[in-house]
Amino acid sequence: MYVTRNCDPESFRVIDCGAARSPQDVLRHVGTKNYAAVATAIRVILWMKSKLGTYKSTTLKDYKRHIVLSNTDIAEFYMQHESALDKCSTLCTQYGARNCVLLQSASIAFLYLLHEHNAELMESGAEFLKKVDKGANLEHGSVELALTKFLGLRYIDMQGYTKGQFMLVVYIKAFNKYMRGDVLVNFRPGNIEPVPTIEPPLL
Repeated sequence: MYVTRNCDPESFRVIDCGAARSPQDVLRHVGTKNYAAVATAIRVILWMKSKLGTYKSTTLKDYKRHIVLSNTDIAEFYMQHESALDKCSTLCTQYGARNCVLLQSASIAFLYLLHEHNAELMESGAEFLKKVDKGANLEHGSVELALTKFLGLRYIDMQGYTKGQFMLVVYIKAFNKYMRGDVLVNFRPGNIEPVPTIEPPLL
């Protein structure tokens, strides 16, 4: 057995990558709270950004469902946006998004993308998710109630995407309707191509 001392801590990101070392392991090593959900959220965020940046066609063959990310990619994105990601993670923990009604990783990714617009929009997004997560005292015709009922379905067709990817798109589509003040009885995500952008709030 080789024992090496005084290694650069940054080397942890790349040593033994052929073994079962995951992005979660890397974020846990740097002290990230809620590291598993944050790591998955970063993967979904970068997937979303890559799709929005390279989208050219509505045909399925031109639309990538997956991108290749290394542990270093995940760790570097976290270190660059640590404050915002930690704040989004804390908000999700406060209102209880723990893979019950809402998917925590998708919730963190959703709030982060709102944060990129502005802090006020992120707060509106957090309030929206809080209502959906609790599912209580929601008015008939509200987007929150329609989304809550949709998320409670026994089977949801993910259209070949990961759950995190699909749920992030669902949250954005529903939030856009929420911010427009739409009346909605049943939420139908439809085909998720093209990936929706976050609409600016109405003045």
